[in-house]
Amino acid sequence: MRYMIEAKPPLYDIQHSGVKGMKWGVRREERRRLRTLDRESRSRDKIARDKEIDAARERYNESFSKSKQVRAQYKIDKKKIGRREAKKKVIEFKAKQLNDYEIGNMMKSGKETTAAVLTIIGSVAVAAAIGAARSR
Repeated sequence: MRYMIEAKPPLYDIQHSGVKGMKWGVRREERRRLRTLDRESRSRDKIARDKEIDAARERYNESFSKSKQVRAQYKIDKKKIGRREAKKKVIEFKAKQLNDYEIGNMMKSGKETTAAVLTIIGSVAVAAAIGAARSR
């Protein structure tokens, strides 16, 4: 038995005659719009992060004056609610203070990062110069 096979291309074949490398259905304007939205989103996130860092730095600086109050309150609370519960309050305050310190030490911009690096390099150079002067 012989079967006859027709070599006709199917009707549902898709042929593309557009720009090579261009994705179907994606236009340049849409990519530009998405890039603009990404930039705006990045900018909003940076502003929010900078505000959070500034607030943490301010809270950390204020926490030094509050630490005296916390210690005084610990002495009062120790007699009222017990040493263990009073200590929990002090630990909670110190944890918040540490968190603010860590957030406050984040660099907001390239300028701050550069300043920090130059400060470290400068102190190392001064220490090296002092060490060299002492060895003479």
